Amino acid sequence: EDICIIIKNTALITCPGAKSRRGEIEAVNTYMRGLHAFTIHNVVEPDATIDGGDVLFTGTEIFVGISERTNKKGIQKLSECFPNYPVIPINLQQLAKENNIVEIPLHLKSFCSMCGENDILVGGLIGKGFKNWLEKERKGFYTIIDVPDEAAANCIYIKNGIVLRRANQEFPKSETVLNHLNVKKNIQIEASELAKVDGALT
Repeated sequence: EDICIIIKNTALITCPGAKSRRGEIEAVNTYMRGLHAFTIHNVVEPDATIDGGDVLFTGTEIFVGISERTNKKGIQKLSECFPNYPVIPINLQQLAKENNIVEIPLHLKSFCSMCGENDILVGGLIGKGFKNWLEKERKGFYTIIDVPDEAAANCIYIKNGIVLRRANQEFPKSETVLNHLNVKKNIQIEASELAKVDGALT
């Protein structure tokens, strides 16, 4: 996810914020171009960084986190690559500060993701802060669903009402809300081992 952002038939091969991840770029670029199915763009500016984990596409607009991994120049490249969609930056450091949170999440999607066509799942205190911002700045655009656990809000929504989300045993405090997401198929995935290396479902 971090190396390639795809919307419809356009793909952006990113320059990850962590230098240790940049060895992945060539392989992903070669594979994507070999498919002959996408218009490919590359982040080539050395000081422009962006991780796919900071990019939340809602279907109509793109929220993107300004974080340790994604900077303003990277966001500018994202805007140029997907000119048909508004790009709205979310400063994670500022969001954390406004909500008295010391530890800043790695990515925007560390605490939020789409869980329906117009439903956004948010988690933890910083998720509540994002919910408050959404309800103020995007009132009526989305249904915001919040869970107590930050990481429980990272899920994968697939069209036709399918959601892949973290297992109940991992986040019992969030279980009731997750069990009642407005989807046709609610699939649990146990990902505690993946989380130990900062991995998420998306």
